[in-house]
This record gives sequence, C-alpha cells and structure tokens, in this order.
Amino acid sequence: MLKKYKTFEDAERDLWCFNPDRDYFNRIFVMMRTEIFSKTLRARRGVFKYRTIEDAQKNS
Repeated sequence: MLKKYKTFEDAERDLWCFNPDRDYFNRIFVMMRTEIFSKTLRARRGVFKYRTIEDAQKNS
C-alpha cells in the first residue's frame, strides 16, 4: 500500500502505534530477524588503504 504525505511530520506520526496488537509485534520480530539486524554481518574496524579499487573490492 502506498501512502502520500504532505509533510515529514505527517509521515512520522503514521509510524506511531498507540495500541499494538499481536500482528504488530509479529511484524517487529520478523523485521528484527532479517540480516539487517543480524549480528553475523560485521564490519572490520579501522581504516584501510588499498592500491587499487579491485583490491578494495576483493577485501570487502
């Protein structure tokens, strides 16, 4: 479903849920299980310097 808003505040207000039900919590749990929130994706810490773009792409 596509919704259009006139302001960012209207769009933000639409995210609020004052009376969550079981479906609301199920959607939240499914979202949290996705790879975006998974701890298996870890970025290497620090700053790395590569000679070429190809080297950087191989190591990322």
